[in-house]
Amino acid sequence: MLQLFLIGNLGADAQEKENNGKRFLAMNVAHTEKYKDVESTYWVSVTLNHYSEKLIPYLKKGTKICAIGRMTTRIYRGNDGQQKIGINLMADTLELCTIVRDDDAQSNTTQQTKTTKSKNEDDLPF
Repeated sequence: MLQLFLIGNLGADAQEKENNGKRFLAMNVAHTEKYKDVESTYWVSVTLNHYSEKLIPYLKKGTKICAIGRMTTRIYRGNDGQQKIGINLMADTLELCTIVRDDDAQSNTTQQTKTTKSKNEDDLPF
């Protein structure tokens, strides 16, 4: 079995879907790499069969995730008529890499960070 370890950002909110009475989460993940001056983005369709409904509110567009599972490919015809290869991931494990906080917690954290920086700057010898 071929395992794929994928870290990337959600291109849209995750969607709950159903097929033959089985519910699953479907999402598209973008992985961008940069080599020298060339940047390439790869899109991977991720399916998660075993999940908690508590996870859904956190899977919003732009959220960074790490998904591990079985990779498959499919051939399809794009809008331009060209044959393309799609990468699919049947995830066994999904982890959030983005810290999700409510607005109050973020503003408190930002204020604490600014305060800490001010104190640390006074300790500098130059």
